[in-house]
Amino acid sequence: MHEHDEDDAPGFRLGLPTILVLGALLVGSLVAGLVVWGTGGEAPPTVGAASGCTVTPLKYTVTNDPAVFAEQKRFESTINAVPKPGFYDRVLDPIPTLHAASHSFVVVFAREGLGGAGIDGLQAMERAAVATKAPVVVSRRRQDAAFVALSRGYELSCAEGGAVQAAEVRRFAAQEYASVADPADAGTSPAPSTPNDAPSPADQ
Repeated sequence: MHEHDEDDAPGFRLGLPTILVLGALLVGSLVAGLVVWGTGGEAPPTVGAASGCTVTPLKYTVTNDPAVFAEQKRFESTINAVPKPGFYDRVLDPIPTLHAASHSFVVVFAREGLGGAGIDGLQAMERAAVATKAPVVVSRRRQDAAFVALSRGYELSCAEGGAVQAAEVRRFAAQEYASVADPADAGTSPAPSTPNDAPSPADQ
């Protein structure tokens, strides 16, 4: 009776060259993911001290309200469709618009009826976002603050709605998508080393 060595047993084996190639592909995929999608927001967004805006972390990514969070979870398990990136000079359905912030969008809400230089600034930011396919959506909402922006589990809130605050919203968005930064804005924070400048999920 012939005894087989373990090395003679039939089965699938990977040679060293194959293992090295697979390892290189895995590392390459991870690096590409970091370059495209960013590192997951390791540093909190910053805000200019004189802007009149504040940044706060959100407990449930898009809200601090457990009821709103539960509503978002129900939406995610059913329709789960978000608005296309763009500037909407009207009130969109708040549930999918808010939900877009959990899908790597920067979401900006402007108070209904607000006009002037602040809105002009948001439109300029949105033009830059569209040109670079950065997923940014701006819509109207019934709210006390002039501007509210959401990104990476943080909320920027600006009580005033002028050009200074719109510039701060743009800086906030640029900390996630560097391509939306105003090139003429000396106050723009340095872009992260792996900016999250990917095509919009709506375009993929």
